[in-house]
Amino acid sequence: EVGATLHPQSPVEGIDVADGRVAAVDVGGRLDATVEADAVVNAAGPWAGRLAALAGVSVPMAPTRGVMVAVDDPDPGVGAVLNRCRPPADGDIVVPRPRAGEAVLGTTSVAVEDPDDFERDGREVDRTVAECARLCPAVADRPVRRTYWGVRPLYAPDEAARGDGRAISREFALLDHADDGVDGLVTVVGGKLTTHRLMAEATAD
Repeated sequence: EVGATLHPQSPVEGIDVADGRVAAVDVGGRLDATVEADAVVNAAGPWAGRLAALAGVSVPMAPTRGVMVAVDDPDPGVGAVLNRCRPPADGDIVVPRPRAGEAVLGTTSVAVEDPDDFERDGREVDRTVAECARLCPAVADRPVRRTYWGVRPLYAPDEAARGDGRAISREFALLDHADDGVDGLVTVVGGKLTTHRLMAEATAD
């Protein structure tokens, strides 16, 4: 609406740095072009470290995988979001979706090396259902409709300070790489879907 041009299936393949600042981005895939830029925002989620490395800077990441499990709507149905009040662990939340006739259970947190290639362990699904059943017994024997997995874009220095990948508050880190000798390159990592507008505002500012 305000003039952006989007290029899906066009991966960044290189970042050109000249005289201490970002100059252009080499983009492959459908676009297959070099794009000159005054500023580049690295918002590549768990892949942010790989993208930053293309410009010769380090963004250490500590990604973790998690699974959400959709089960048939329990009978009696779950009337509200249930969230267990305890130190974060597996199976802490039950989210009803009555219009879809299901409830969504989550989640787990397991460190992964590669956000493109990670194990999807059925034991995590079973553990999530079992733990959520302690919170809401009605979900215990409901058929699993589907599972979906994601990788959290956690920033390693923040995680080290917290000492536990589950302890993250879903805050985000905004890194100005002028401090690393690459002016015009900014990385934003951490956060989550519910904070994406705040992250975008802070990055633009």
